[in-house]
Order: sequence, then C-alpha cells, then structure tokens
Amino acid sequence: MSDTLIIQIIGLYEQDQINFANYLSKKYGINLFFANQFTEKDLQETIDKYSSFILKNKTFIIVGSIFNFIKAGFYKRDYLIWLDKKDENKINNKNKMNKFNEVFREYEISNSKKIIIDSNLNLRDQEKIFLNIMEKKDYEYIQGKDK
Repeated sequence: MSDTLIIQIIGLYEQDQINFANYLSKKYGINLFFANQFTEKDLQETIDKYSSFILKNKTFIIVGSIFNFIKAGFYKRDYLIWLDKKDENKINNKNKMNKFNEVFREYEISNSKKIIIDSNLNLRDQEKIFLNIMEKKDYEYIQGKDK
C-alpha cells in the first residue's frame, strides 16, 4: 500500500461496510474513520470538522458518506468501494454504475476508481478482488463481469 491512500467504503448494508473496513484497517495498519463523526446539527460545524480532518490525514479508510452535507466530501480518495449483496442483474449491470454516478454526484466529480464488490464474499475474497484491481489498475471493474 502507498504512503498516501484514501479508501471510502459505502453500500447498502452498514455492517458489511464496517466488517470490510475493519479487516483492511487491521491487516494493513490503516486508520479507520466513520463519516458520521463529521455530521453536526450546524452545517458550518460539519464543514469545519471535515476540513480539519482532511487537511491532517492523508492515509485512511472512511466508512460512509457525507454527501448530504458536503457534495464533494472525500473527493480526493483513491478508491470508492461499493459493497452490494450478490444480485447478478444489479452487480453485472453497467447501468447501475451510471445510476450510482447520477445519485452520488460527489463520486462523479472525483477521479477515484469505483469498484462494486459482492458483500456475500468472505473478507479475504473481497480483499483479493480489491488488491487485484489495485495491481492491474482495472478501474472499471464490476464484480462478476469479465473484460
């Protein structure tokens, strides 16, 4: 893993996100944070917390999104991982990624690599997929679809 690396993990099931994030964090010694730590009732406080954090931290895993508060939150991340339950029609459908970009504009303006991983896989297999993508630079990867 590089000296600076930002990985954001999102998905439909929070526990799946937390499990995978914890696994990567412990295995590679990367600090783990949760997006909900930035959310305050006052928008300015949320922005201040986020700004302070992003200026101080260069390598971390973040679980969740702050899209509702800051549209471009974590836009400098290297990888965006979407964990999804196995559903061949959804996971293998490139339209899902396009819809995903429409809904989450913050990800569209980012230059990060977007990855969908089946959260039914065990953590080691999820990690293998992620590492394979990092090594091959196969950024358009969608779980289960051969190029």
